[in-house]
Amino acid sequence: MTESEENTDAIINEYGAGVAEAQEVCLSIAAEYGHDLQLPKSAAPNDSIREFFFGSCVLSCPRCGKESKVKEWNGTGRIKDEEAWCSICLKKNSVRQLCHVERNPCLNLPKVYKAGAKTDSPTLNVDALEQYRTTLGEGRPLEFIESLTGMRSRQTAVGAAESYKRFWIDDDPRYPNYKRLFVSFNPTGTDHLRWTSYNPNGQNISAKEDFNLRYCFCPRPDREWWSFDYRSIER
Repeated sequence: MTESEENTDAIINEYGAGVAEAQEVCLSIAAEYGHDLQLPKSAAPNDSIREFFFGSCVLSCPRCGKESKVKEWNGTGRIKDEEAWCSICLKKNSVRQLCHVERNPCLNLPKVYKAGAKTDSPTLNVDALEQYRTTLGEGRPLEFIESLTGMRSRQTAVGAAESYKRFWIDDDPRYPNYKRLFVSFNPTGTDHLRWTSYNPNGQNISAKEDFNLRYCFCPRPDREWWSFDYRSIER
């Protein structure tokens, strides 16, 4: 495939700016709820995101100063204040010291679980966020979820566009803006009829209206543009 360096850089810059803007909105909303949100570097959620959705719990020992977080959202149940013993004091000095329990409900959203999952942890996958988006009324929780969803989509798009740059090669010195991608396909890479594709993946180039990565690709000035639909591979 032939790719335009100029178009690709424009996509990375545009979506990268969108990621930064969405991150700022998410951090601002979390601060309003008194939560020091640590955003993950990828689309996968971290514990800080889960705490903001379902509530956080921090134990602090007045004797040794030890602070620890309890994952009450993880299906292990709510810790009782009268049983919040400091493990450090008990282990090192054999002293039973009750910790101070500080809870923050944050967004306090109902937990959504992935069908068939073998874990007690609630999910924050695409389907869960869509369920929240369609059931929540107007307000800061909905604004946070929409910003988080947009941030994830833009992060994925930027990562894909950057992977194209890692594998492209110069096409013709007369056309420095145009690069070539020799995508690899493996017909035996799965246990069904769809092939695998890598270095980079040529089968998941987004055509979504808001995140259209096909803008990266175009014909060289002296060539024609042909489009092939990979959904026909199984046939």
